[in-house]
Amino acid sequence: MKNTAILILLFFITMATQAQKVNLPDRKIRILIKRSEIRGIPEAAQLNEYLKSFEHIIAKGLAEELPCVKIIAYQEVCNMMENDRERALAGEEVSLEDIAGALGCDILISLSIGKMGDAYLLTGSTMMSKNATVLDRNNSKTDIGNMMAEMEKFTSDMARELLAMEICPYKGDFTFTSTYTYDFNEKDTGLPEKDCDFERTTTVKKVKSESWTLQKVTRMQGEGNVVAFFDFNDETKTHSNCYHCQLMEGEYLLDQFEKERATTNESTTITETYNAKGLANLNPEAAYEKYHAIIRIAFDKPSNTYTIKVQAISNPGKYTHKSEYRKKGCPYFKDWDNEWGGKYPVSIDRVHGPFPGNPFDKALKQSTTKTYDEKADKGKGQTVETLEFNLTR
Repeated sequence: MKNTAILILLFFITMATQAQKVNLPDRKIRILIKRSEIRGIPEAAQLNEYLKSFEHIIAKGLAEELPCVKIIAYQEVCNMMENDRERALAGEEVSLEDIAGALGCDILISLSIGKMGDAYLLTGSTMMSKNATVLDRNNSKTDIGNMMAEMEKFTSDMARELLAMEICPYKGDFTFTSTYTYDFNEKDTGLPEKDCDFERTTTVKKVKSESWTLQKVTRMQGEGNVVAFFDFNDETKTHSNCYHCQLMEGEYLLDQFEKERATTNESTTITETYNAKGLANLNPEAAYEKYHAIIRIAFDKPSNTYTIKVQAISNPGKYTHKSEYRKKGCPYFKDWDNEWGGKYPVSIDRVHGPFPGNPFDKALKQSTTKTYDEKADKGKGQTVETLEFNLTR
């Protein structure tokens, strides 16, 4: 428990660092789509017609793939805002940021079409409206015969990227348990160093268990509970009346084998316990002060997989430690007796996966149990981890 404070500090520093990344608000997202009108070139009229089709396909496709999102096309804006429509028709550029701010939009999608010889270049950028942080950029080159098909593919790629941001959040149950057991047992009564009254009783038992039962309730917020406990016992008894006992007599080191002299005596008792229950509020910064847990899903397009990162911390748990140590032998004697305790939380900051899946999946489910054989000096040691979640959107 000596490094507990440092570990907790590092946990919160990690949380604060991750909080600097782009995070969407925990509510229904509004997306504004704007096309960049083309002027001043002979092909402007034709390209603007293609651009209108591009906007229509993007708006329709995103509305189908993202039912939880409000899609606002630029044409709708022009129809709703008469002054801006007149400015647009007069050739004056309407400020996308001003429109987005007036409509309370969270994300801006800007579309454009360019022509290079016989080829057409489709371009789209996605950004946050408040700080203009670019979330994604898409470019695609096509010819006139494949333009509609390429626009459909462009829409699918854009929808995938938005879904990967959990623009339509997954919600559901997440459970993770980890149990570590280690047992070392040794019992002797005779033999070592040729019997006499030799005895040895060595018992080491360690049990450590954490059970995190969480619910993902918004895009990244989790609620739930944790129950953690740790129980460690160490009992060491060693007794012998005929061990070597080295004594100084003048300038000479003599070995004593006197049966009546207790040359070795040892007794050790160590007991440690820890119990924690319930989640504490995460507070690396104001945005998360009411969160009990953070659950993030990250999709990897090349491998068609995803991972789930879980971060949470418990209420302070009670820790107790008790030690007793006695050692004798010849004139040598040693004594040790201490007892301390305190209150410390237990935390989880872990990435689970990867698991097969992609952002188009409406449900993410897993149920796995893994057993790890721990290396132990003697006896046995084992860690069993159980993971189960069912998230849907």
